[in-house]
Amino acid sequence: FHYDLSAVPQGVPLVSARAWFFVNSKDESGLPVNVHRMTDSWNEFGVTWGNSAADLDPTVMATFTPTVEDVGVVVDLTSLVQGWIDAIWPNDGLMFRSTSADNESKYASRETQRQGDKPCLELIPQCDP
Repeated sequence: FHYDLSAVPQGVPLVSARAWFFVNSKDESGLPVNVHRMTDSWNEFGVTWGNSAADLDPTVMATFTPTVEDVGVVVDLTSLVQGWIDAIWPNDGLMFRSTSADNESKYASRETQRQGDKPCLELIPQCDP
């Protein structure tokens, strides 16, 4: 997943950054999914697991467990998004990695036909005193 943050001024402090992802099919293992920061630029028409699986920071930025299909999950990405806004690292997006070796979950993308299932990112900036 990738979010366009070009409208957010560099250095804006965040109270929170929460992402919603719609689970189309869940991993049957019941194990968590880790969220990692991507470390290389990519485009949605050329990225595959074969050419991008290693393009991630091994640091786990967030974890969630998709326990039910056809529902959304909310993931706190505040530290990751703040790092993008502060230009600590480039905004190359994020990658989900299942902690299960043989299973995978699937999520709705921006191309999904159901508007409420599209991934979204909610930013809450810190208010000036």
